[in-house]
Amino acid sequence: MPDNKHVFLINEKADNPKFKRQRGWKNKEDDEPVVPPQPKFIKDFQKERFRTDNISFYAQQKLRRETRQIIFPKYIDLVRIYFHTIFNADLIKKFEERYGLSPVSFSHYNKTVVFEITNEKLFLNFEKHIVQVVESPDETPYDNQPFNLIALILKFEFIGTNYRLLTSRETGILLTLISSSNIVFSEQKETLLKFLESKNITYTYNPAAPDIIEISTVNKADTKFIADNFDIVRIITSTRALKVRPGEYGSVRREYGFTVDASEHLTLVGIIDTGITKIEPLNDIITATNYDHTGKGAFWDEAGHGTMVAGLVVLGDDFQKEIKESYLAKARLITIKALHFTDDDINIPQLLNDIKDAKQKHGVRLFNMSLNIPLAKRYNDTYCQFAYELDKLAYEEDILIFLSVGNFDEDSLHDLVISDTHPDHDYPTFFITLIAQVKFIIVRIQIFQNRLNL
Repeated sequence: MPDNKHVFLINEKADNPKFKRQRGWKNKEDDEPVVPPQPKFIKDFQKERFRTDNISFYAQQKLRRETRQIIFPKYIDLVRIYFHTIFNADLIKKFEERYGLSPVSFSHYNKTVVFEITNEKLFLNFEKHIVQVVESPDETPYDNQPFNLIALILKFEFIGTNYRLLTSRETGILLTLISSSNIVFSEQKETLLKFLESKNITYTYNPAAPDIIEISTVNKADTKFIADNFDIVRIITSTRALKVRPGEYGSVRREYGFTVDASEHLTLVGIIDTGITKIEPLNDIITATNYDHTGKGAFWDEAGHGTMVAGLVVLGDDFQKEIKESYLAKARLITIKALHFTDDDINIPQLLNDIKDAKQKHGVRLFNMSLNIPLAKRYNDTYCQFAYELDKLAYEEDILIFLSVGNFDEDSLHDLVISDTHPDHDYPTFFITLIAQVKFIIVRIQIFQNRLNL
């Protein structure tokens, strides 16, 4: 079981007894007879899907084994299973005991699960049951059968290189690792770090966030080598930030026509952005404490974006409401310069360490990060490892980190819609669907109330 347990919904199922239809009715001789439940079976189209998934699974597994160039005493194979139902705690136990499958990550509201094959012998049962279902006669019931868990599956796939390597960039590469108690995990991790060092590849690794490794620059051949050989690498993505529009403070001005007054006890806010330029109104608000990832200076804001965000934090909506000569500051600022140019790479392990340091050494409990990683989250998909690490850090350090939502430029939004099509993207489909669902619920409530009034 992975350490990131909070990604798994563990709410206990509420007691929800069935509606007693006979309530409020007198017993009658002409009551309808009780219809016995019909046997459940896996439909033919689902069997065909299992058959093609099974062929693809073993073809991809065979290809990965043939492609490997590093010999380990044991390997870690991953399989992704899409379920019809929510994968709950009871199913976790059953799949591990019956099929030797241990969950690595959950997504799509716990209906999609990535598993590690922890027991090859038990996994033979999975292979056996898939074949048994595919070859079973039509309308074969699965209740109380050894293969009944297979009926919960929509589809499954082996996670090879094509599902791990999701970027073609050579800079700002993020390796997201699995959480595993497998003994070979530590050996593969040690070998991976040695490989990076032997290739003189600059990387950042923070033991406080052990599931991610940031690589500054690496060629495509080495990236593919990592994806092909290191089973502990679950996904390879880019940390290069989206381009952000420059702020209104970006241009050089000698006078701004207003001042900002700071009271003695102001809340400290960390601005994670492109730096903050010490313009005249903010001079007394920006503290000397700073973190600079770029080597260009934390108080040089080339893009102007960080300074704009700083102005919004300090002034709030007062600046837009009323023109005054003096405004009262709402916060003091600490700058964490993660980028110099707006499309630079983000060093995530270093950023996580700086946030933690700012809290522990300077008492900063509020942070703003108006940066986005392109296509890090697809439509209605789960959050990325970076978001998980931020959430974990916020919980451990008792801090709040405010993130921007929908901070896409026009090109990135176009790419998102094209590469991740979904019916709800088309206006007004989403609203029509939502209205239809609401109407259905209202009708069901009315029927329920009418029955109670009989």
